[in-house]
Amino acid sequence: MDQKETRKTVRTFALATFLNDLGSDMIYPVWLLFVTSVLGANMAVLGFIDGLGAAIVSISQAASGYV
Repeated sequence: MDQKETRKTVRTFALATFLNDLGSDMIYPVWLLFVTSVLGANMAVLGFIDGLGAAIVSISQAASGYV
């Protein structure tokens, strides 16, 4: 693989990563409104869902660090 092709591949991955991060940052505030307004969940349920998501991320990071 030559240097020009490598540079193009790196830029493509960088753009994909940027767009993925941008999309997740844009959806997070809308997710809170959706769960509380549309689904009618109270703040305790929202906190539980958010905590469950954080726990899953932590467990998967610990498991991947072990492997």
